[in-house]
Amino acid sequence: MFEEKLLSLKAAAEYLGITEKRLKELSDHGVIPAYRIAGLYLRFKKSQLGKLKGKMSNIQNQYSQYQQTRSSFTRDVVYTTKDRLRDFWHFYDFYIISVVLIAGILFIIFRHTL
Repeated sequence: MFEEKLLSLKAAAEYLGITEKRLKELSDHGVIPAYRIAGLYLRFKKSQLGKLKGKMSNIQNQYSQYQQTRSSFTRDVVYTTKDRLRDFWHFYDFYIISVVLIAGILFIIFRHTL
């Protein structure tokens, strides 16, 4: 059987006329099908890319709209001081309580020795 040769990231980006970074983003989001070789290297089938080549401007427009929508959600979030303190307590509560207990125990020990 004939197996199709897979294109590298660089060759596929040149074939589609886009940057490697944009191609990687599109493949990470599942817009363009990609294959991982040994879990490290992205490869693309030329036949699949050929089908997408004509639709590339439409795909890029959809992706840029997705990015704008995504960034508008993150821009509207306000992180107040109360939120920061609550997050700080959430992540460091064990350490804060431990330091207070150790300081209390050391105070009791050294108060009687002086």
